[in-house]
Amino acid sequence: MSILYIYENIEDKKISDKSLGYTYSLNLGKIKSKNLISLNDTNRVHEIALNQRDNYSEYIYSLNKHYLKHKLIYDKKLSLYFISDLSGKRTALFDTYISICHIILLSEKLKNQEIHKIIFDGCNNAFVESLLSTYNNVNVKLLNIKNRKFSYYNNVIGQLLFFLKVFFKIIILKIIYRPRIINSDIPNLFLSRFPLHFDNEFKEEKYGDLVDENDCYLISVITDGLHQNLTLSSFIKEILVLNKINKRYILLDSYISLFHIISSFFISIYYECTKQYLMNKSYYYSSINISEFIKNEVTISFVRIPRLHMYKSAILKIFNIHKITNFIYYLYEFTYGRYFTYLLSCYFNNINRIGFQHGLPSHRYLLCYLAKREPAYGKTNYFCNLPMPDSVLTENEFSKIIYKKAGYKNIQIMKKVPRLYYLDNVKRKTRDNYFILIACGMHDYHYICNLLENEIDNNKKCIFIFKFHPKTKFSSTAALIKNSKYKNIEIADKHISYYLSYVSEVIVTYSSVGYEAYLLGIPVKVICLPNRINESPLLDLPYSNDPKIEIIYS
Repeated sequence: MSILYIYENIEDKKISDKSLGYTYSLNLGKIKSKNLISLNDTNRVHEIALNQRDNYSEYIYSLNKHYLKHKLIYDKKLSLYFISDLSGKRTALFDTYISICHIILLSEKLKNQEIHKIIFDGCNNAFVESLLSTYNNVNVKLLNIKNRKFSYYNNVIGQLLFFLKVFFKIIILKIIYRPRIINSDIPNLFLSRFPLHFDNEFKEEKYGDLVDENDCYLISVITDGLHQNLTLSSFIKEILVLNKINKRYILLDSYISLFHIISSFFISIYYECTKQYLMNKSYYYSSINISEFIKNEVTISFVRIPRLHMYKSAILKIFNIHKITNFIYYLYEFTYGRYFTYLLSCYFNNINRIGFQHGLPSHRYLLCYLAKREPAYGKTNYFCNLPMPDSVLTENEFSKIIYKKAGYKNIQIMKKVPRLYYLDNVKRKTRDNYFILIACGMHDYHYICNLLENEIDNNKKCIFIFKFHPKTKFSSTAALIKNSKYKNIEIADKHISYYLSYVSEVIVTYSSVGYEAYLLGIPVKVICLPNRINESPLLDLPYSNDPKIEIIYS
């Protein structure tokens, strides 16, 4: 009989347990032990993620029946399920799916093994519940367990604070903002968020020059407080910036009424009460109890929905005032975009809704995959079917294949991809030394350092350049790396195009920089981490067979 030691942390841990058995790491940190054998197999986890994708999509869609049963309906026309983060299968936000993949792998590895004790160290209570649902008569030891608590009181207070902040922001907005006068005819209206996706010249990073002088942006500064959340001082600063811009845009926030902010708060209280029907249920995927995971997704979903509702009258007013031919929007797979799809489908069906690819899809990109009967093409029953864009613009043939397989129709390939324009200005040149660019994710830089430690140490003639994720705490992280014992490390502080002009190799986890380097013919190493399903298309055909791409399953 053996023990199973399951560890979730970003730091490695040494243990001196003399028992025989196995370890499994859910995060970047590893258990170091002489007697315990690691069962981690990141390659197999990714295979499971691909194999389970369609079944999981069907399972999540099946949860809509609970929304309908308990009359969780929006606007008397739409199941709240379809504008929930739960329905979006947000693998970057939730660890439900990766946890299921871990548990399936463990059941495979331990199929013929007798486990008498499981030690959970640093795990969350949702994973503990899920794994134990697959075991009978096993001893359990819990260390440093993270408990997710779903508190009605905390959720209401959180919503109250959000809507109070919005209330005062809108009052200030009405005092300092100078409304734009836009003529009624708008050929193309492009949805975005300011300042998140705009440069200093008020050019949108994803749409680029697809927006001409007769077109117009529909922008929001407040959004739902989750995609973008500015402090009051930053909000005022950005509104003053907008006052000076003479380009065509409509500020969605300026159409929000104080009444709808207040009513949305009371709606959030109502949702907080009615969602208890969902919170009282048990949820099983196959034989795995994933109840705590699903309840977490439900909780976050009902935080966002009333914040979207706050914009309803503003959106309807804008589309009533202006004659709009095409509405172009990315994030159409997300709750934010789905809300616009629904409103336009119901109230402005004459406007052409064009979904715009905003990132790199892959065969493991759950967000864009729909259940077979889920899309509402040719249907107006939004209780059982998801409102869809009329068409989708994708970047290339591979992306088109993904979206078609995912359930979308009327998919077209863009003639030009604005977000990749910068690659045209990258002039490759060689240098004497061998330079390696490491494009880190938000939380994985220290793991990459550990993983590449021997390579950095053994290749002192190579210069390793670390490019951090924009949301990483740059100063503290840079200091940590600079103070390391290695002298062949540099910190990137220029635009990525500068480094792509001369580096000899690029190392990434899930960053799109890997794909962009591949387009330039630069050899790329893709590292797959144990705590995240890597959704890079470089793991898929036709890219993965290219000799310039190396996949590393850590």
